[in-house]
Amino acid sequence: MPPSPDITLAHLRKGPEASEAQVKTLFAMIQDMVETNEGACYTNEMYRKAEENLVRKEQELKMEAEKKREEEERRLLKEQLEKNAKETEELIRRYEERQKEMETKLQEELRKIRNPPVEPTNTRAILRGIGDIARTTLPGLIPAVTKGCTIL
Repeated sequence: MPPSPDITLAHLRKGPEASEAQVKTLFAMIQDMVETNEGACYTNEMYRKAEENLVRKEQELKMEAEKKREEEERRLLKEQLEKNAKETEELIRRYEERQKEMETKLQEELRKIRNPPVEPTNTRAILRGIGDIARTTLPGLIPAVTKGCTIL
């Protein structure tokens, strides 16, 4: 009867008083393993399965690394897009502010053109005002002062 596979070295290490039965069981287990594997540490089938597992694991690791690389690339692209969007919004805001300033200046210039300020040095108006005053307040002096002049 082959020994139980549940037996481990931990069961056998009970100090110097290890029983002879445990040692015999260990040797029987080792002998059984050697016979099963035909004297080799690994059978061809075991080696093939291990090789397949290694190849599969390597492919999984490559796929995982590629996925991480793509995720990092997406994250960086998203950050760049967000940065560009903020910069664009700022440029639009500045443009709109500048446009409002220019519209305000244009409106002010148009107002000045349409409604020029009354200048106190407008000679014609001053003379007309003087003439009106003179006609009403000094009727006797007008012919003498304005002889040969036309009053507007």
